[in-house]
Amino acid sequence: MTKDTAANAENLLLQIAEGTAQKIGEEFHHALVETLRRVMNVSIAIITRGVGHPVSKAQTLYAWRDGEKVEQFDYVLEGTPCALVYGGVRLTVPCDLAQKFPRDAGLESYCGVPLHDKHGGVVGHFAVFSETPLENEQAVENIMRIFASRVEAEIQRARADMEREALIRSLKRSRDRMELQREAARAANSFKSDVLAMTVHDLRNPLTTIVNRAELIDTYAGGKTKLDAGERQRKTVESAHAIIQNSERMERMIVDVLKAARTNATTLSHEPATFDLCKMLSALIALNEETAQRKSIRIEADMPRSLLVEADEDHLIEAVDNLISNAIKFSPSGSNILVCAHEMRGATTIEVADQGIGLSREELSSIFDRYQVGSSPDADTEASFGLGLWIVKTIAERHGGKAQATSEGVGKGSTFSISIPSRNVILGSRHSD
Repeated sequence: MTKDTAANAENLLLQIAEGTAQKIGEEFHHALVETLRRVMNVSIAIITRGVGHPVSKAQTLYAWRDGEKVEQFDYVLEGTPCALVYGGVRLTVPCDLAQKFPRDAGLESYCGVPLHDKHGGVVGHFAVFSETPLENEQAVENIMRIFASRVEAEIQRARADMEREALIRSLKRSRDRMELQREAARAANSFKSDVLAMTVHDLRNPLTTIVNRAELIDTYAGGKTKLDAGERQRKTVESAHAIIQNSERMERMIVDVLKAARTNATTLSHEPATFDLCKMLSALIALNEETAQRKSIRIEADMPRSLLVEADEDHLIEAVDNLISNAIKFSPSGSNILVCAHEMRGATTIEVADQGIGLSREELSSIFDRYQVGSSPDADTEASFGLGLWIVKTIAERHGGKAQATSEGVGKGSTFSISIPSRNVILGSRHSD
């Protein structure tokens, strides 16, 4: 190589180096091709990757013609100089390209170098075509070899970026899945805690009734009352029926919990059906009468003779039984409790009013909160977990309704109500006890 030729080659390298310095990615490829076109009279420049095993096609990652970027395309390697380059050799055709490779008619010269992955395997190639002969074959080869290394590095960097982005997306998906799993686990654990608390709380009411009725049966059977034989028998049968009803109710509650546990549910079942609300309320009043009578409390009713509603009867029984039990618990001896039911403006409302200790404004704002324990005159004899009214609110909301409490103040009694949307409500004539 002459001094002039060497100097010219060195000058070309310097121009390309200066033209592509401090550039990466798409900007680097554009700067490289633009500089090559200017200093080497390049007509076409392509950077490709191999397709197939073994490689039979090349697909362009970047392609330019006359300095303008063109859409990606692929082509069959057979019969092209690129096929030799994919074989792992650097190839330079300084002139007469179309004579050796007829598919490249209209082009005069070619220079191509293989591109390798980090393991040394050929994964693509970098090639330039010109419509004129190459004036300095050695210089062109050196330029292509040097900048092929830079192209390799850019492709590997881009691939590493893609792999990193894919890893980040995968990690994000894994994190999102883990977060969903944690949320599901938290919901399941919270549900289990709620169910356990609700079940323990709500089993107490029917269990108390069972114990009270069993004690009554013992009293009647032992002749420890002044009632005549016929009345004792009637009361005994009535108490036995109450025990059966409450036992069946407890069984349904337990079955509901076990069903939810078996299916890994996060809510208890909600099974609406049409039933007579007034008949249900009358039965609840009767079941709580014995407990009320022990405090000389009278439970009165103000409701139609029948009021058909669509709701989950077992859950509504739980809610109203909690209200009646609370009214008895927080009412003084010799007072009255009023249980009302009515339908108005698309809502069915159940109210339980007492003449008990009442509620302050502060208590009204939090009375339905979980573990909110009221101050009962029977606090020393009656354990309270502060769950009853929270359960009432939960059941009302599960029906699409709401629970409310009103009171004129401490010592002035309270009224608790449950309102649920009316669906196909059928009213009968009204009666009061």
